[in-house]
Amino acid sequence: TGQLRERTQKNSQPSPTARVVIGPDPYALLTVVALMGAATRACWNCFFLLTVATRVAARPWASRRLVLLAKSVTCPPNCMAVQLLIVVDGFLTVALPVPPTSVRRPRLRGMKEPLAELATYSCPWYDVPDADLVRLTAAARAAGHRWDAIDAACDNGPGKDIPAVIRQQYWFTPLAGPGLFGATQRAARNLTGRDAGYYPPLTWPCPGCGQQITDLAACGRPIHAELGHAAGCARLARDQAADEALRRDWLPRLILHSEDPVGPLQRHWLAGPIVDDCPRCGWHGYFHRHLATVNGDWARTVCDDCFADLNPAITVMAKFFSARSSGSSEPFAVIRQRTRSDRDYPDIGQQITWRLCWEHTTMLAEEARGGCDHDLAEISRPEAEQIVAGLAACCWPPEAVRLPWVACAYP
Repeated sequence: TGQLRERTQKNSQPSPTARVVIGPDPYALLTVVALMGAATRACWNCFFLLTVATRVAARPWASRRLVLLAKSVTCPPNCMAVQLLIVVDGFLTVALPVPPTSVRRPRLRGMKEPLAELATYSCPWYDVPDADLVRLTAAARAAGHRWDAIDAACDNGPGKDIPAVIRQQYWFTPLAGPGLFGATQRAARNLTGRDAGYYPPLTWPCPGCGQQITDLAACGRPIHAELGHAAGCARLARDQAADEALRRDWLPRLILHSEDPVGPLQRHWLAGPIVDDCPRCGWHGYFHRHLATVNGDWARTVCDDCFADLNPAITVMAKFFSARSSGSSEPFAVIRQRTRSDRDYPDIGQQITWRLCWEHTTMLAEEARGGCDHDLAEISRPEAEQIVAGLAACCWPPEAVRLPWVACAYP
C-alpha cells in the first residue's frame, strides 16, 4: 500500500516541461492534455475553469459561456491562470496571461483619437463603460473609420499573429465587423434603459453633409448601411467608392470557376463560403457556393437566388408569411419562401425583422413539424411589404423604407 501511494504521488506531480500554450505566443491551440497539465498548477478557480475547458473542446457552442465565466473569476497574483477566448466557431482558442494586479490603461503611440482611446479600452481585463463605448465608436465613425477597422484597432478581430491559413479559412470576409457593433448596440440600449425588443439606432454626425447618420449594420454597402446622408454628400461618395474598390479587388480572388454567361448574367463558383449581402434582394448571410455578376460588375454581386430570378431558364415563385408571437396582434417578421424550377423542393425560408435584412429562418420547417412557437399565416405580397414598412418606420429613420428590399419584398 505504501509503495502504491508513493507511486501515485510521483505520477501526480506536474511535468517540469508542461505548458498551457502550445505554439508561438500569444496565440496557440489549447489541447485537452495541455489543459490537464495546467490544472495541476492552478488555484481552485482556475482548476474549475480548466476542467470546464476540457469539456468545451468537444462542444464549440459552449465556448462563449466559458469566456463569460473566465471574466468573472479572480485569482491570486502567483496563480498560473489563463483566459480562454474562442476566436472562430470554436476552432481556435487563444490563451492570454492573467492581467497585472494593477490595472492601468496603456498609452498607444501613432494612433489618432478617438480610435487610440477606444483601443486602450480593449484589453481583455478592462471592461469599457457603456457611455464611453457609444461615444468613442460614434467619434471613430465620424472620423471616417469603418466598423471592421475599429474592430481591428480594438483587437476584436483576428490578428496578424494567427496563422494565415486559419484566418483565410474561418474569417470569411474583410467586410464584416459585427462584434463591436453588437456590443455598442447593447451599450446604447443599456443607456436608454429601454427593452422594446430591438436595439436603438447608433448615430454619428457626418462631417461631409452635417446630417446625423444612423448605421443600419456593421457591414454592407455604405449607400444601404449609412442612413441619413444628404444628397451629394462627399463622405458617402468616398465610403461607397472605397467599398466598391475593396469588392472588385477581393471577390475575384475567391472564385474557383466561372460558368458561361447567360446574357449579362454570369454565375461564379466560390472556393469556400463567405458572409456578404445581396444588394438586390437584401439577403445577408452565407454565400455557400455561388455568387453572380451582372454586366461583369464585381461591386454589385448578387446571391444565387437572384441569379435564379434573373435567369430566363429558371422559373421562380415566392410565397409570403407573417410571424406573430403568441398573444400578440402585431407581426414581428415576414417570411419569404422561394420555389425554383431547378430544384425539387422550396427553400427553407428567409425572414426579415426589425434588423431590415433577409436571413434564414427555421420557422416554416418547425411549423410543418407542428413545433413552431409562433403563429404563422400566409399573406399576399402587398401585405408583406406593408408589414416590412411598419418595422422600418418603427425602428429606423425615414430613409429606411426606401431600401430596395424594404420597398419591394420580392424584386
